[in-house]
Amino acid sequence: MKIVAEDKIVENKITDILHEWELSRPVQGSLRADTALNTINVFEGKVTRIQDDYDLVCRAKEALDLDLVRHNRLEPVLEELRDLKAVWTALSGIWSQIAELKETPWGSVQPRKIRQTIDGLLSSTKEMPNRMRQYAAFEYVQETLRGLLKSNALLSELKSEAVKERHWKQLFKVLRVANQITLVS
Repeated sequence: MKIVAEDKIVENKITDILHEWELSRPVQGSLRADTALNTINVFEGKVTRIQDDYDLVCRAKEALDLDLVRHNRLEPVLEELRDLKAVWTALSGIWSQIAELKETPWGSVQPRKIRQTIDGLLSSTKEMPNRMRQYAAFEYVQETLRGLLKSNALLSELKSEAVKERHWKQLFKVLRVANQITLVS
C-alpha cells in the first residue's frame, strides 16, 4: 500500500514538473543568459530528483511483484534541458563579447575592427549545430548581431574626420544630452 501511495505521489510530481517546464522553459531570446542557465540548472536538479524517486518506486514495485508500467516521460525533458544548456552556454559567450564591444570607450573605437568582430560572432552562430538553431534565443542573438552590423555604418560616419567638435556640440544639443561626455580621439 505504501509503495502504491508513493507511486501516485511521484506520478503527481512528474505531471507537475512537466507542466511547470512547459510554462517556464527559458527559450525566449530576450532573457539574460545567466538567468536562463540558472533556471535550467534548477529544473535539472528537480527533474533528476524526481527521476531518481521514480526509479526507486519502480524497483520497489518489481521487488514486490506489483504491476509495473515503466514510462520515460522525463527523458524528453532531460534531453531538452541538455540542449538548452548547450545553447545558453554558447550564447552566453557571444553575449559577453557583445557587452565588451559596448563597453569600448569612444576614443578607442575602430569601426572596421568592430565590424570584423561582429562578423566573426555572426559566422560563429551560423556554425552552430542545427539543434541549437531551432530556439528563439538563437534567432534573437542573430537579429541583434545583424542590427549591430547595420548600425556600424553610422558608427563609421560618426567616427570620421569630418565630424568636428562643433558638430558634436550640435548633436548633443539636439539630443538634449549633457556636454560632459568626453570625445577623446
